[in-house]
Amino acid sequence: MNKNYFIYGAICLLIFMLLGVGSIFLSSRFGPRIVDLYRLDGAAYATCKKLLDHPLVKSKDVRFFVYFGNDLFPKKFNEINAVSFIAVLVNGEPEYEHIIIFPPAVIKSGCLEVAVAHELGHINLKTTNELAVDEFTVNILGQGNKKLVRDCLIKAGGTLDSARITVLSE
Repeated sequence: MNKNYFIYGAICLLIFMLLGVGSIFLSSRFGPRIVDLYRLDGAAYATCKKLLDHPLVKSKDVRFFVYFGNDLFPKKFNEINAVSFIAVLVNGEPEYEHIIIFPPAVIKSGCLEVAVAHELGHINLKTTNELAVDEFTVNILGQGNKKLVRDCLIKAGGTLDSARITVLSE
């Protein structure tokens, strides 16, 4: 066997291995990731913490994360109890209990308080009943914000003739 073939083979194998390790490194750096809101945006985190301090909120151990990725939410969170276009409440698995995740656009959307109050409603009421959670959201934010909750639901894709929008329009 020619010695040069052995050297070329070893070099090709080394390049192949480096490309593999490089792609794993790059995909973990630039691929989907979840970031603690506390580290990302102090003002948004303060807004979320303020909602946690509301007297109607019983569960004070909720954590907030922002998801950066191509899919709306990571595949490992398929088993969820509540979804909106701007937030996900992850329940069911103890390690993910009381976690609210939303995409970065929600921070500046004008609906951050509504999204967080809504998901806190699911946690505190232990329900998937959206009408009950919408009422909880209005109670947390104040009756004067009923239109804001309605507008955020419409932004999320709610139709004017849906029961949720109708109740909030009264």
